[in-house]
Amino acid sequence: MRPDALVLQPGTSEEVSAPLDPSTFYLSVAPYRDATHPCEMHSLTTCLGEMRDTEIGVRVADATTGEVLIDRRQRTADNGFAGLWLPRDRELRVSVEAGGDTGEAVVRTGSDDPTCLTEIRLG
Repeated sequence: MRPDALVLQPGTSEEVSAPLDPSTFYLSVAPYRDATHPCEMHSLTTCLGEMRDTEIGVRVADATTGEVLIDRRQRTADNGFAGLWLPRDRELRVSVEAGGDTGEAVVRTGSDDPTCLTEIRLG
């Protein structure tokens, strides 16, 4: 997953790219308690998060104004990630809660920013 496109078979002669809506940014979030991995561009097939199939609370707010963009409960997928469609070119505070534990990170959603967030430790 890149900031501007979904890329299938990256780095091969069969690479296919589907552009994303230029006003949105897809961020994959994998909260953790004990173990994580560094990641910048999310791989839909190989990235694995610790908290698989887990109900989490997700809150996303503008880091400058405090405007709340997302405030909901959702389940992480079988790979441990929760997908978020966010507005592009913003600085946002992402907060995650699970089982009474919370964590947060500030992210940017520009054309060169990571699409994978694996740094939110719950505790």
